[in-house]
Amino acid sequence: MTLRLTEKQVAKLGIDIPDKKRVYPPKNVTCTCGKPFIAKTRKAIYCPECCHERKKAQARAYVAKNYVAHARGRHLSDPLILNDAERSGLAWYDIDPPSLLWRIALAIPYSGAMSKNKRLGRTRDSTYLRKEARAAQDTIIEYFAAAIHQHQQTIVTAKLWIDVFVQKPNHYGDAVNFVDTVCDALKVATGLDDRWYSIRRLDWEIVLDDPHVFIGIGQDTDEPHGICSLCKRMLPKTMFRVSKSRAAQPNVTGGVCVECRIPSKKS
Repeated sequence: MTLRLTEKQVAKLGIDIPDKKRVYPPKNVTCTCGKPFIAKTRKAIYCPECCHERKKAQARAYVAKNYVAHARGRHLSDPLILNDAERSGLAWYDIDPPSLLWRIALAIPYSGAMSKNKRLGRTRDSTYLRKEARAAQDTIIEYFAAAIHQHQQTIVTAKLWIDVFVQKPNHYGDAVNFVDTVCDALKVATGLDDRWYSIRRLDWEIVLDDPHVFIGIGQDTDEPHGICSLCKRMLPKTMFRVSKSRAAQPNVTGGVCVECRIPSKKS
C-alpha cells in the first residue's frame, strides 16, 4: 500500500524532504596547488586553472592509451619515430627553395588598405572589413581566378607556395602585414584552404611612382597530399588507403598512412 501526502499534509507533519535541485552556497576552498578559490559545488577541490590542466592531461592520457598504445599493441610502426625522422632543424633556411612545376605571377595596384592594420573597421559591438580593403581583396580574387581559368591550371591539395613583393610609396607600411589580405583572397580564388599555404619569398622596396604588389603562386607537385592522423606527416595520396567509392575524387586524402599500418619488428 502506497501512502501519498499532499504538500500541506507534509508541512503539517513537519517532514523535511530534501530538494534534489538544492543549490549549495559558495565557499572558500584552497586548491591542491595552494591557490584559494570560491567553490560553487560541494565536490570542487581544484581551481579553474588546475581543472583545465587536469582535463588536458586526461585527454593526452586517453589518446596515448587508445591510439598510440593500441597501435603498438598490434605491433604497428611508431608514429613518433616516423615523424621525428623527417622533422626539420634550426638550419631549415639553408635548404634550397622548392622548384615549382608551375607558377602564376600578377601585379596588383598598391593599396594601403591591404595592410592588416587598416583593413578592419570597428564598431561598438563588432568588426567589419572596410570598403577599400574589400575592393583590394576582390581585385586579387578577380585577377587570379581569371589567370587560373585562362591557363586551365589544376590546383591540388598540397603546399601552395606564395611570393609577395610589395612596392611601398614610403617607409611607414609593413610588407608582412599584406600577407593576411593576400592569403584570404587566394583562398577564394584558388579554392584551396590557407592551411596549405607557405611563404616562399617576402620582400619590399620603396617606389615613388605607381607602386604595385607582385604576387606569385605555384606548386612543386601535381599529386594530392594529406596529413596522416597518427604520425602527422604530409604524404601523397598513394600513401593512404582510400575506398573505391572515394578513389575517383582527386583531393580525398587523410586517415592513417600505409607506413603507420606496417607491422614493426618485435623486439
